Amino acid sequence: MDYHPCGICKSLNIIFFRYISSKIFIYATPQEIWGILTNITNWPLYFPDIHISSLDYPIKGVRTGATGTIKNLDSKIQPFTLVDLDKDHYFAYEIKLNGCKAHYFWEITEDVLGFELEMGVILTGWLAPFYRPFMKNHSDIYYEILVHLKDHLETVLD
Repeated sequence: MDYHPCGICKSLNIIFFRYISSKIFIYATPQEIWGILTNITNWPLYFPDIHISSLDYPIKGVRTGATGTIKNLDSKIQPFTLVDLDKDHYFAYEIKLNGCKAHYFWEITEDVLGFELEMGVILTGWLAPFYRPFMKNHSDIYYEILVHLKDHLETVLD
């Protein structure tokens, strides 16, 4: 079983889960990183598999329980729910898949070099183990996304 030592995995208390992530150091403040992550309509600028993203009720803002939709490049529309927000530290949303949930997250932690941004997904549910073959290159994909975010933040903010 894959294991992630964060409180999320422990609190899920589910036997079947899969975890994959990637990390990168970014020379930007948590507030600047948070601003990118929570600007949901601009996700297609940073996440290559997303064509369109939006909140259902943008006037209410980014908050736990808010819902929205993502349209992937293959035209599949996926509803999501913001499930865990800790301003300038942790951002997560969930998408329901067949037989499991995908919990996508970003975590900002301070380091001596600046700030580290981790991006990942935790799959939970009885079919989570069967998604593993489809996730084998996600760590590399996440790293490429993080490099793109890093380049944007460090270039724009210089």
